[in-house]
Amino acid sequence: MITCTDVHLSLGGKPVLNGVSMSLPAGRVVALCGPNGAGKSSLLACLCGEYALSGGSVHYGGTAVSHLSAREKACHRVVLEQTPTLSAAFSLSELVELGAPLDLSPADLTQLKSSTLAELGFDGMGDRFVADLSGGQQHRAHLARVLIGLHAYRKLGHNCALFLDEPTSSLDIGHQINVLDRVRALAADGVGVLVVLHDLNLAAAFADEVVLLKEGTVVQTGAPEDVLTAQLLSAVYDTEILVETALNGQAIIQPRLGATLARVADRPGV
Repeated sequence: MITCTDVHLSLGGKPVLNGVSMSLPAGRVVALCGPNGAGKSSLLACLCGEYALSGGSVHYGGTAVSHLSAREKACHRVVLEQTPTLSAAFSLSELVELGAPLDLSPADLTQLKSSTLAELGFDGMGDRFVADLSGGQQHRAHLARVLIGLHAYRKLGHNCALFLDEPTSSLDIGHQINVLDRVRALAADGVGVLVVLHDLNLAAAFADEVVLLKEGTVVQTGAPEDVLTAQLLSAVYDTEILVETALNGQAIIQPRLGATLARVADRPGV
């Protein structure tokens, strides 16, 4: 269990998070949702142990994250950043190896690298340079780097969680579904997954729990059907949002286009 309690964060003298509390249990997919600037990525970074908090605490199990070394934190969670970058010309195989802990045996590294590349649709592509891949492929390559770390730490006996910051933002719809299907499979295998998502329909379809944020504060936490309501979303996103139910029972979330166009027309100079 990863938890944060009454977390406050200020960056550059500006309050970013205000009294946020939440938990990530093993075997659950928890989605962080909210408009731009709501504090989603900042909260994820706090849960990673990347920031010195202005108040509150983050714990991995019974241990405060501030008391853990970088190596110890890595055993508890692996992280896919929103905009991962490379500082050298790596092949796909070399990039994926970067995610594996040093104490993984060579035989296990070879096996996990092969299975992880195949898992993300890169079977037989290990020698390709990452820079030669498309933008979406590069993002999936970094996901493979993160997943080999997750599989390796779990193989070594650690209860490792998966943190994903906008993992579907640069992917086509097929790969979005593929990635989140794998996220669901990992959760079914006992992995706690924390994922920042802008796409509310994906959050409704794949998350067990949604934490809805606005201006650094948690507005509501709970099951998708209890959080992703028209009333709450319209208030949080400051535009009229419709929530309908498809024949298969899945939520369909979208802004009411007429209301959005009217708001644009009312702006000065438009």
